[in-house]
Amino acid sequence: MDLSWKLSATLDGWGGPALAASYEAERRPVARRNVDESTAYFRRTRIFPRGKPFDAKGPEGEAARAVFRAEFARLEASGELYISEHVKNGYSYETSPICVADGTAPIVPTGIDYVPNARPGARAPHLWRADGSSLLDLFGAGFVLLRFDRAVAVDTLLGAAGMRNIPLAVHDITEPGAAALYGAALVLVRPDGHVAWRGNAAPADVDALWRRVTGWGAD
Repeated sequence: MDLSWKLSATLDGWGGPALAASYEAERRPVARRNVDESTAYFRRTRIFPRGKPFDAKGPEGEAARAVFRAEFARLEASGELYISEHVKNGYSYETSPICVADGTAPIVPTGIDYVPNARPGARAPHLWRADGSSLLDLFGAGFVLLRFDRAVAVDTLLGAAGMRNIPLAVHDITEPGAAALYGAALVLVRPDGHVAWRGNAAPADVDALWRRVTGWGAD
């Protein structure tokens, strides 16, 4: 998903040269983190030492199995037998050259549960809508601008996107709790479902925003 929308945008002419190049900047840190997490998981759950007679009959086998049971219980109680949901779902393109940071502090994972957030770079959070669909169903075809306050003007954002032939859909989201979950009046979501930008009003230089998030550079 990260690569496909960037290639499509480049071929369609609205994606700039930095768009496809951002793939490595976004995905390499995630891949490295996954390798580190998997390696650490393997090491902390490697509780079958070689040469131990777990299937042996008699006192030696019983002793080996007792050691395993005790270690397994310790790992289970500590949560070390589980890979955090933050690792599975909480990956974020914090330092992406095509996402606009908003100055909020990074989310520090606690426990194993995933806590959704809409900071730029993060995966846009799921929310059930009144019609039974998920907010995630809106993403995939192009950029999506989520508006949580209908009083906030978006004409400049729409106009600049139109001038650049950027596919953009605006959706007014009124479900209870949605605004608090997303943390801003306006949230711009990329085709791959990651947040590109958010704010409480359209930026003064909307063209600069579009240049940044579509790979034409920040200047």
